[in-house]
Amino acid sequence: MSIVQVFYISRCGPTVTPTDVHRIVGSSQVRNRRRQVTGLLAYSGRHFVQVVEGSAAEVDGLLNSLVEDPRHEGMRVLQRLDGVPRRFGHWAMHLVDSAARADEIERLFSAPQPPDEADARNLLDALTADVSWQRADDLAPC
Repeated sequence: MSIVQVFYISRCGPTVTPTDVHRIVGSSQVRNRRRQVTGLLAYSGRHFVQVVEGSAAEVDGLLNSLVEDPRHEGMRVLQRLDGVPRRFGHWAMHLVDSAARADEIERLFSAPQPPDEADARNLLDALTADVSWQRADDLAPC
């Protein structure tokens, strides 16, 4: 199966709390396992940065529903790769605390032009290299 990987950024809605983020991850894991979608969600306190990967039909369907989700706004796709291997194949959804990268994420989100591929890739590589990974299936309720 050909895999599509989409990397996007959005601003959190004003009422989103860390507890909401934990709930999002938990419900995403259940739905994503059924859809064979994998990925990660980074939360900076101000933004979501997410990578989703799976079949084009599943990823595009998920993105269409995310555009309508009131828990965030201004969704901006930073990168879409077709025909790539899964990078996050072990995680139906993984949570990354990206508060330390909040300024970098804000810069990319607020830029008048979409970031170039190198900037997007650097952010994704930095997020996946962060040592503060949390296994979303092991998260205790807030």
